[in-house]
Amino acid sequence: MTLRAILQQKPELFDRLADHWRQVTGGQLLAIDETGELAASGNGDVPESWREWLAHATANQPQTTLSKEAPYAPAWSGAQGAVQGGPAPTSAPAMAQPAQIAPLEVQGTPIGYLMAIGEAPPALLNWSAEALGALIAAEQTIQGMTDELISAWDQLELVYRVTQSLASTSDLISVLHSILAEVKRVLNAREGFLILEQEDDLKQVSVGGDSRFSHQRRHLYHRLQRAERLVLCNDPETVREFWPDAPDDLTNLLGMRLPITTSAQAVVGLTNKGGRGFTAGDGKLLTAVAEQIAAIINNTLLHQQILVQERMQRELEIAAEIQVSLLPHGLPQIPGVEFAVASLPATEVGGDFYDFISLDEDHLGIVVGDVAGKGVPAAMLTSLARTILRVEAGYGHLPQRVITRTNHALMQDLQHAEMFVTALVAYLDWHNLTLTYANAGHTPGLWWRAGQATFEPLAATTPPLGIHVTGLGGDQTLHLSPGDFVLFYTDGVTEAKSPEDQLFGSDRLKEALVAHAGGTADDLVQSVLSAVRAFRRDTPWSDDVTMIAMRVKPSAAPEHSQSEPVVEFAVPADLGSLDSISEHVTHACRLLPDLPASPASDDFIYLVELAVSEICTNIIQHSYLMTGGEIRGRLTLLADGIQVDLYDDGESFDPATIPEPAPQLDSLSEGGYGLHIVRQIMDEVTYQANTPNGNHWRLIKYTSGH
Repeated sequence: MTLRAILQQKPELFDRLADHWRQVTGGQLLAIDETGELAASGNGDVPESWREWLAHATANQPQTTLSKEAPYAPAWSGAQGAVQGGPAPTSAPAMAQPAQIAPLEVQGTPIGYLMAIGEAPPALLNWSAEALGALIAAEQTIQGMTDELISAWDQLELVYRVTQSLASTSDLISVLHSILAEVKRVLNAREGFLILEQEDDLKQVSVGGDSRFSHQRRHLYHRLQRAERLVLCNDPETVREFWPDAPDDLTNLLGMRLPITTSAQAVVGLTNKGGRGFTAGDGKLLTAVAEQIAAIINNTLLHQQILVQERMQRELEIAAEIQVSLLPHGLPQIPGVEFAVASLPATEVGGDFYDFISLDEDHLGIVVGDVAGKGVPAAMLTSLARTILRVEAGYGHLPQRVITRTNHALMQDLQHAEMFVTALVAYLDWHNLTLTYANAGHTPGLWWRAGQATFEPLAATTPPLGIHVTGLGGDQTLHLSPGDFVLFYTDGVTEAKSPEDQLFGSDRLKEALVAHAGGTADDLVQSVLSAVRAFRRDTPWSDDVTMIAMRVKPSAAPEHSQSEPVVEFAVPADLGSLDSISEHVTHACRLLPDLPASPASDDFIYLVELAVSEICTNIIQHSYLMTGGEIRGRLTLLADGIQVDLYDDGESFDPATIPEPAPQLDSLSEGGYGLHIVRQIMDEVTYQANTPNGNHWRLIKYTSGH
């Protein structure tokens, strides 16, 4: 664009400078383009001889001064010196006022001259020329950006029209025809074509040209397929270099291979654009539209892009709703133990999950996991993994067996999706303050041992779910103490990134926990979240974050924490062990501080022995079917009685199926009467089948006669 064209389009660039020049010097500025034509005069009178003077002045020097005292003597002192007058050659034209010129450049390219009429410092003229050149350069930059924005707007408008045309039909050929018609119209080409190959079948869609698929077009298709980038030919010679058998009337060509990722292949092109031919901007626009066409073909060649986007958004919303509905509502309420939870998905749906599972009156299941992936597939696997883990835990399996069975159930789906799941399953025995866990490749939890002021990790016991495991890991058990806490978390915590691309890491996590080690479970969670947010600053979450803090209150202790609170035993499941069991019962009962005075104490002990012996006999005969096994017992001293817990790994049964015994002695049948006796002589009798510790009998007898 010439200087004249620039200043005609933006006259204020020169007019403001000319006004300031007139105010400062009282003189006049002229803008002259490099051809010697007047580009702008600042609304002043132009001297009649300026053209001749300029031609003479610029004959050999880029900058010249003419003074009143020497009207015919232009002289040049050099690029770095001041401009001064000198002896005047007689051939120079006369000027009524002094004049001087300075070269006008834009980014190093000469575009004309700035001519000053009247007295003025040469340095001021040089500065004015530089300032005007900078203004013009800035304007050209803005214009270039504007052109790019207009081009981008044209692309968006075309894509919008393409999308509108897609909404009118579900037929692929009609869709492609509509797209080509829009592209051809916007780029003012004579013909637009698209050639699609599916299963060795070539189909052509043409707008404005011959719809028949000729042998020549087949050659063009293969040449565009082999081209690594956009093909732009703007003269017949270049066209024939690329396509030797091109038609004689073909003057220019713009085409490219579509970026299709499915088994189909396609090319798109335009021919015979009028005027100066195809531009780089046209190529950008075709590239943008080609991506849209490729997306349509990739989506089973039938789906409309806008509908796919809407459906995906709805799927994300549904997945998010399902995830929220499946999360536990509220926190477990357990004496002596408190919980806090934080779960922050990085996107609409997350790959993290957690759960609390009530196993029985003594045990709580805790699950935390992470699906390696994002979006709807990860959300679906998240819900599936959480459900299967919950079901398997409900069957009474120990944590490692829960993980093993879940892995078996998910293996095929995970391998097909090329994903895996990490999970940590833990069972809290809140009576005895023990935590039994298994870890399938999950981020190791942290156990804070208050007494030692140290952390111990809940390390992995098996690989993640979805990976074939040849050998099974084992359950691990922690013996918790008052003041201890355990943090279960996902790797979104330690892998949070700072603006400097550093990881938060386990050391910072431990520092945040130690700072609030004496606080509540919620203090622990909030401390970590605050530390992570401060570390990230404005960096967006790159992964989901989930934390469960479980804290044993400092005042908490097992219910049986007396000088000698518990008698535990494990004996073979045979009738010969009954005497040993009775000895354990007698020993535990004798430890009761408020045992009734003899002989009432003997009666109390006898009844407890009778009930325990009857239950153990039933375990040996009916649970193990006299085939051997093990009976495990725990005798707990209560403040006003004794609690007997018996465990076995034999067959379970439903006590509700045992009818009440008949009142007549001659109609008694074997079975049922012993359970009736136990219920009569003990204050509480409960039974749970298939708990994490096996089938569980609990018998309680109070010394105070509750």
